[in-house]
Amino acid sequence: MKVPEYVIIAGGGRIGSRLAELLLEKGLDVAIIEKEKEVCEALASKINALIINGDATSRKALEDAGARQADAFAGVTGDDSHNIVACHMAKHMFQVPLTLARVENPEMLKTAQETGIDFVFSPSHVSAFVLENAISLPGTVSVLLSGTLTRAVEITLPDGSPAEGKTIESLQMPKGCVIGAIYRGGSLIIPHGGTVLRRGDVLALIGEEVAIRKALKLLK
Repeated sequence: MKVPEYVIIAGGGRIGSRLAELLLEKGLDVAIIEKEKEVCEALASKINALIINGDATSRKALEDAGARQADAFAGVTGDDSHNIVACHMAKHMFQVPLTLARVENPEMLKTAQETGIDFVFSPSHVSAFVLENAISLPGTVSVLLSGTLTRAVEITLPDGSPAEGKTIESLQMPKGCVIGAIYRGGSLIIPHGGTVLRRGDVLALIGEEVAIRKALKLLK
């Protein structure tokens, strides 16, 4: 799948408007479909995107937004059913390659997946996961790996770490956890067994929670 160049967002609220800003910063073309006229006017005054005042579950609104030319479609309104239907139409009526739906109700997740939506997410569930991880694995920054028991966290190697100056293979990392990447001095390093760890390295740990706990003891 090619990197998207044109993205349609259904919903111009807090999530939709912020998503549009981030995509525009990356140089993508963006359209927003929003029901409320007042919200559309506010968006038009601050975001350099195509703003459509309409219902994203209507064929006309999707056509007006140029759905046939879109590379991705994101349904991020506060209505789960609306997001699912809009993504379904974008995928099956307009052949949009990548569809993403915000779904807060766990009972609706199966419905969303059965419609062929490519990515289903819940901001509230992600927030809860990040908070739970902050409690369970203090001192780390969480990354969500959707649909798995795997966790991904970041930790900065502190002063006085027993791992400083050692190779990864000499640390004897616990089974079920690996250092997947290192961010050092503005550069990304894909590590191997002979990679030497330095103070200030940002390490991306990937694995099961129990294994990550053990790894943190080696690193901190």
